[in-house]
Amino acid sequence: HPQATVTVNGGDPAAPVQLAVGGNTIEIVGATGGARHPRPYGGVGSREAASSNADLAGLTAEAGADGAWSALDLGAFAAGTTSYAVSVPYAKTHARLTATAADAAATVTGGAEVALEVGENALSVEVTAADGTATKTYTVTVTREAEGPRLTASFGGRPYEHDGATAFRFVVLLSEPLGAGAGKVTAASFEVTNGRVASVREIKSDYYFVHVRPDGWKDVTVTLRGGRDCAEAGAVCAGDGRRLSNSPSMTLDGPAAPALTATLENVPAEHDGGAAFAIDLRFSEALGEGGVAPSAASFAVQAGDVAGVERVSAGLWRVRVQPKNWKDVTVTLRGGRDCAEAGAVCAGDGRRLSNSP
Repeated sequence: HPQATVTVNGGDPAAPVQLAVGGNTIEIVGATGGARHPRPYGGVGSREAASSNADLAGLTAEAGADGAWSALDLGAFAAGTTSYAVSVPYAKTHARLTATAADAAATVTGGAEVALEVGENALSVEVTAADGTATKTYTVTVTREAEGPRLTASFGGRPYEHDGATAFRFVVLLSEPLGAGAGKVTAASFEVTNGRVASVREIKSDYYFVHVRPDGWKDVTVTLRGGRDCAEAGAVCAGDGRRLSNSPSMTLDGPAAPALTATLENVPAEHDGGAAFAIDLRFSEALGEGGVAPSAASFAVQAGDVAGVERVSAGLWRVRVQPKNWKDVTVTLRGGRDCAEAGAVCAGDGRRLSNSP
């Protein structure tokens, strides 16, 4: 009816009705004709009390190091058991908890990742029930074991020089057998300058033969690098996760550096005084990356000029010489110059041209 009015509990029907825990009476009154003919309607609504359940439905623990995690065995979980204990090896540096509340409306706090000290470490989660009053705390005591003896390595049976070509052998001795699940010594365990690891042979779990082949005449340095994470390629670790704690190193002297020499080949017996002629310049080895190549400034020419120098192949260059006149032409490639000097010829490792053909 256009003149009808409605009230809820005597007030605005659009206003919400606050419910108390337990039974709640709601009275709706409709009236017409200026409220002269009211008609009441009623009902009872019941609001349940918030849950006081502060139990967990599940609790798990993990420990790890360097971001790699593994589950810990807490035994059988029971909601009424609030204390658990577990031990981890020294190599495990962090722990964390994951908890699931039995009541989805409950709140769970705590359990975040913590760094482990040697000995007992208490990790806890607290459950607050939906009623905001009831609470329960679950605790996991993680005992981190003390560090075992340091794992070390040394080199034995080592030579003190190499010949620049033949692989040499030495022995890696570890302070203890590595045991099951350990990180073994491999070629990737070494850092080598001016050479490479040709082979690694395990004689026993604490005794290895290693062969290294030099790249050339330079001194060779071999280092067994310790301290690597056990998940890293080449890491050397004991079965319980202890890393190799030292980095033994040795340097072998190489043979004397070979001299860089040059010869002039295919030299014509004469010239005609007008046309340019060619001479081949051959080095005892390729100059290599970073070497200083010959140029026109590298030559001293009597009665002529160097018209061009071009590379033919590794270690071979062709030189064009233009005579000035009918006189004899003398061409000299001057060696011994400092590598920074104009016209110098040097190998990539800094050896100067040693002769002057």
